[in-house]
Amino acid sequence: CERVCPSGSLILYGETMSVDEVLPKLLQDKPFYDKSGGGVTISGGEPLLQPEFCQALLMALKQHGINTAIDTCGMVPKEALDAVLPYTDTFLYDVKAIDRDVHIHATGQPNDQILANLRYLSQLGKPVEIRIPYVPGYNDGQLEQIAAFLATLSCVRGVKLLAYHDYAENKYTALGMAEQFHTIPVPTAEQMESARAMLRTYLPDLRIE
Repeated sequence: CERVCPSGSLILYGETMSVDEVLPKLLQDKPFYDKSGGGVTISGGEPLLQPEFCQALLMALKQHGINTAIDTCGMVPKEALDAVLPYTDTFLYDVKAIDRDVHIHATGQPNDQILANLRYLSQLGKPVEIRIPYVPGYNDGQLEQIAAFLATLSCVRGVKLLAYHDYAENKYTALGMAEQFHTIPVPTAEQMESARAMLRTYLPDLRIE
């Protein structure tokens, strides 16, 4: 329907593709990866809900000498991590809260599996970059606990603090859904820098962005 919609009101946001279809598109930028030291990041949604596809794509990328990363929230079976571990150079890993009840309030799900998988990656020595969404009223009181937890891990190579934003408003409108988070304030630059300063007190040797 979206292809023939005369007003263009229907938009296709995704399509099903095989590894053989995806790989040539990624290899087009290989000269740039080689020159810059960059590579390919598989993200989502949650990519590790499709571990077989991720494994096959990562294997193909490594055969071409391309650096690889996976962006994950960590709420996946350990077997999904095991499937991609040999072919993933870096994990970009979300940590939203340490307190279980706070995590359930913010996301609707507990964080036991998320924290256990992060400890597992640390035990294996896999490089991990932590992403912390900063959402006032939800997890801003968790930042110190998160920093203390990260200080116990040996795998963390850097931490990126991500300010809450309201960019999704148009997507809610397109889907005919009510915007649920319009009352959440976007963090100020001062709040973000104060949070980064606190993280540095626990993680002085890491890159904090």
